[in-house]
Amino acid sequence: MISGGHMTRRLLLVPAIALALALTGAAGCSKGGDIAVDSSKLGYYAGTWEDCRAQFIKEADGLKRAYKGVETSSIEVKSATDKGLTIDACYVPAQKEKAGLIVISSGVHGIEGFAGSAVQRMVMRELLPKMDLSTTGVLFIHGVNPYGMKHERRVNEENVDLNRNFDVDKKLFALKNPGYPVIKDLLNPEEKLSTWSPGYVFFPVKAIYYIVKYGMGTLRESILKGQYEFPMGVYYGGKDFVPQKAPLEALITKSAAGCARVFVMDLHTGYGERDKMHYFPNPITIPKNLEAAKKVFEGRTVDWGDTGDFYITTGDITDYIEKLFPAKTVIRMTAEYGTMDSQTTMGSIKSLKITIMENQAANQGGKSESDFKEAKANFREMYYPSSPEWRSEIMRQTAEDFPVLFKRFAELK
Repeated sequence: MISGGHMTRRLLLVPAIALALALTGAAGCSKGGDIAVDSSKLGYYAGTWEDCRAQFIKEADGLKRAYKGVETSSIEVKSATDKGLTIDACYVPAQKEKAGLIVISSGVHGIEGFAGSAVQRMVMRELLPKMDLSTTGVLFIHGVNPYGMKHERRVNEENVDLNRNFDVDKKLFALKNPGYPVIKDLLNPEEKLSTWSPGYVFFPVKAIYYIVKYGMGTLRESILKGQYEFPMGVYYGGKDFVPQKAPLEALITKSAAGCARVFVMDLHTGYGERDKMHYFPNPITIPKNLEAAKKVFEGRTVDWGDTGDFYITTGDITDYIEKLFPAKTVIRMTAEYGTMDSQTTMGSIKSLKITIMENQAANQGGKSESDFKEAKANFREMYYPSSPEWRSEIMRQTAEDFPVLFKRFAELK
């Protein structure tokens, strides 16, 4: 006879297995449907880091002819495996009097920089001419993690997640994430990736077990907030600052000199409802900065981090920029273009599976070439969807919203 507890667990396992089988396919597809494709926007999208960089530099050179005092620069990022990796920047100063600076960054998470680069170039070509730049300058930072962008990873060649690596104090690297070791066996498989292995096929079942045991909020925080103990693991923040931190700090500090206000917009893809742009910062604890941010984003749906299930990520680049300027008013925001409906339980599990399997393939290798290629293809589709509807729609929303936000920022007193 089967006891009540065992029967309950068996009944729970049936939908879990069905869900597991449903989630073993490729990355999600666009909702499409009612989305009209603007083909003029599709030309901004490029397939390689090299092409993105070349097109960014071309747009930057064009701005030199359109505005006074435009400065372009490149930061070399040294690599043991690649030559010629650079972060590229274009600074368009306020044309009359410096009061504010807008910083628009892409590629902190490598592969996410493909969409971020496209958005930056659209802003440079289409939105900048409509902006009042009399007292507001704009700094575009392209491809903060060029290695990750070139090799289609979120991390650098040392498996460091740059958005868990930025701070003004090295105490960051002594932080502990107590929940991460508890679920380490879920997050960091140590064998070669096989897409036919039980661990791959039934990953969602294991994930659901952890969700039932620990709760989705606790699980999400343990995974995403960052960790500094397991170099081969996901969301690893490193043991020291990445080499591009110092020159980036010098660039941003120089550009912000003389400005009373700074607005940081860091571009990402992945999290949230598909085909939709989302805004969320780590919780803003400085009253003047929170007040300014709420004025600029009035009427927008923003996750301000004031709910009970919100988690704080460590080493975030926008937090770091805020810390650089304690005397200035700093608005910091992440713009995230959703791809997987990962705000849902099913979307979260699928997103996590793709992330873990890509990390496993990169660090442990694939059991076969097809296993490796499948992991990489799913990863690319999650962070750089091929759907024309998705690509067109995020451009439409950006072109509609950014001018309003930038105008409000310029009008702050």
